[in-house]
Amino acid sequence: MAMAHYWSAPHLFGMPLYQALSHLLHALPWDLQITMPVLLSALPASVTVALVYLIVHKMAGKTATAIVAALMLCGAAVFMSEAQVTKEYALATMFLTASFYFYITGRKALAVISIGLGSAIHMVVVAIAALWFLLEWRKWIRYIPLYALFGIAPYGLTLWELGNSSPPLIAGGGLSLSAINAYLGSAGIAGSIGIYQAPTRFFTEFRLLAVSLGLAVVPMIASLRKPWLIEAKMLLVAIVFPVWYYLSCLDPTTWTYLCFAMPFCAIAAGLGLARMKLVHIRLVSIGALILIAANGYMLNSTRLNTEQPIAAAYYADLQAIPDGSAVIVHRGGFYGSGMFYALSEGKDIIPIYYRFENEKNILWWQYASWMNATYELEGDSTQELAISAMAQGKNVYALIPVKDPIAKRIYNESWAAVMSVEPYNDNFVKVVGMNNEAVYSSTYEPSK
Repeated sequence: MAMAHYWSAPHLFGMPLYQALSHLLHALPWDLQITMPVLLSALPASVTVALVYLIVHKMAGKTATAIVAALMLCGAAVFMSEAQVTKEYALATMFLTASFYFYITGRKALAVISIGLGSAIHMVVVAIAALWFLLEWRKWIRYIPLYALFGIAPYGLTLWELGNSSPPLIAGGGLSLSAINAYLGSAGIAGSIGIYQAPTRFFTEFRLLAVSLGLAVVPMIASLRKPWLIEAKMLLVAIVFPVWYYLSCLDPTTWTYLCFAMPFCAIAAGLGLARMKLVHIRLVSIGALILIAANGYMLNSTRLNTEQPIAAAYYADLQAIPDGSAVIVHRGGFYGSGMFYALSEGKDIIPIYYRFENEKNILWWQYASWMNATYELEGDSTQELAISAMAQGKNVYALIPVKDPIAKRIYNESWAAVMSVEPYNDNFVKVVGMNNEAVYSSTYEPSK
């Protein structure tokens, strides 16, 4: 939601259409905390379910299996979770699914526009679009300008944001080839996972797919038996690419990419059911209803926020920090985004970021220059900026969540020798001393 307040480069690789829509909603006289999750997540997810029904009904010609396919998508844990949060995945998935629907109904221009709009929200859709293009490149080549207009041109907004003067809380402050390279180079890339992490990732993905698909795996596999028509190949691409990406990517948060595969898993399962006996349809239907009930309870956002109000507690602890203070947090991620949102809502705090060895690039220097000019702080490292703030008589607080074992380990391994602190609340400590001579450890690996 902070993106709705600033024209600032978001996390990689940018999401220009989603950001533009968030600004549009912010201009409307309604609560952004309601309009964004409803109009950019829940509503697109509902449209995607309807599209799955229409696709299976068109391809299989059976209403019953189309209904079951839609139910299977409703119960998919990954899809359900993204339908309830303020993120870009549900909207991008809707456009990707709409593209396939327009393709099978013979409306190629609309298919290209739809996948272009999805590409302007998330780069994974660009990869799927490229793979679909390769399947029938002779038919699609004349549509490249149309796709470029809707899918590639919007990323000019991200380039503009890298060069504008908005708060460079993620990136920004000057457009150059080195800035673009640093911005793109910090992404989690497929194929980067190590051999020791691979087994854990495999079992994690297996569990995610199990609670998302359940018995639908059986008809889904049955539908993908050879010979493959072009539609089957497109389904296979849309399923395999996100699954492979998460399996092989060092970044553990890319499990959300599985959302792109879920509608196509449901479509494939629906097509497989059309070849099966009635008893199989009933069994898969029961399994889908069980997943809807179980995941609906386990992933209910209201219940989770009541039982584990992690975000609400963090935001409250952040708001409890005295105005005018400097706050040291991680750049990006959950905690950095929370501070970004607090700033967008008018909280008077100075954002100082933890800097690790892999962040010594032009994006960091641009951020440090912005801090020097905006807050009149001296230095270009976490320690120097914090020392300068304390020299100006400002209170300095640092993020060390006492209930987050990973964050505590990061602090103990990387920053314990650098700062002297005293407890403040569950998420922050007050910094009472900073040793600029101490060399903090750079052994932290985000994948662990």
